[in-house]
Amino acid sequence: MVVGFAIGAGFGMLGFATNKVANVVKAKVKVVNTTVVPPKTHGNSLQSPAVNYGYKLIKQDTGQIMKIGESIHKVKRYPQKFYKLKKVYMQIEIIGSKKTVHLWQHDMIMMYKKADPLSLPWNLNNW
Repeated sequence: MVVGFAIGAGFGMLGFATNKVANVVKAKVKVVNTTVVPPKTHGNSLQSPAVNYGYKLIKQDTGQIMKIGESIHKVKRYPQKFYKLKKVYMQIEIIGSKKTVHLWQHDMIMMYKKADPLSLPWNLNNW
């Protein structure tokens, strides 16, 4: 009697293995990849391993801080046309993990908003 499953094994009418061992066909199985790959972490997740940059967007003529933000793309976060049109530049303030930079961003926004609720006109929320 055949015990267990074998590729090409003879099965009776009810699907049970029969004792016809001659019907068992040997199959070669090629193992392609046995490595378990964890799912990728989204770039916006606080667990993201990507390097993040905390920045300020500052008006060139007045020095007013328009926005505090975070990005993995540094200056490429905005197109050059944006910087020219808005007459601002990006100043990188902190480099670190997503979580570190995200918390820094929130703390900085809260500090500026507490001192002057009308500051940071381009930050639409506290994150």
